[in-house]
Amino acid sequence: APIADPASDGWSVCRDLLAAGLIEVANPEAPRAEWTIRLPQTVWQMIRGESPGELMPGCRLVAADAFPALDDLSGDPELIARLGRVPGLMEDGRVRILVIKGMPGSDQLQVIGAVARGLGCGLAVVQGGAATPVAAADGAARGPLGPVCIMGRYLPVFTYDLAPGETAEAPRIPGYDGPIAISLGLEGGVGGVAGETSLALTLPPRDGDERRLC
Repeated sequence: APIADPASDGWSVCRDLLAAGLIEVANPEAPRAEWTIRLPQTVWQMIRGESPGELMPGCRLVAADAFPALDDLSGDPELIARLGRVPGLMEDGRVRILVIKGMPGSDQLQVIGAVARGLGCGLAVVQGGAATPVAAADGAARGPLGPVCIMGRYLPVFTYDLAPGETAEAPRIPGYDGPIAISLGLEGGVGGVAGETSLALTLPPRDGDERRLC
């Protein structure tokens, strides 16, 4: 590793690590020169190979094997075929944001989970909205979400319940540069999404035979 510049102060060394959620300040109320830096418990658990407990309020981790494989999904064959191509598009960076919309009972998370399983990932499910503790005013997700998604191989998915005309901003996750997924109802939309690197799909209502199969 390169030797740090002796002229650098502690803040210049720690700033990026703090922003990425890899370290945290135990006494943020103190003057910055007196801060005590520590490793977040969740990051420490991941480093030790342990399953993290509560990642942060409003977020839950779901293992890949909790979801069906893409080939086992039921529904419109054309839609299933399109979904089958999504993991490859995410792996090569052509799809950075996957948006799945559907009416209640459309199993958006099951579909996103099947895509994540195709990537060899589980899901880190975050309830979206301005009130969630993982969201900041600048639209960035806070806490160790980024490091945990990288170390534990989780696809972050943000779920929103929007009213007609409302728009959710696609969150930024410090320390994480991989794909994300967003689950929506039929109402509302997503802002801050680059059209060339996003894919939006709407799940049609299931007929009676499909519901019985599920």
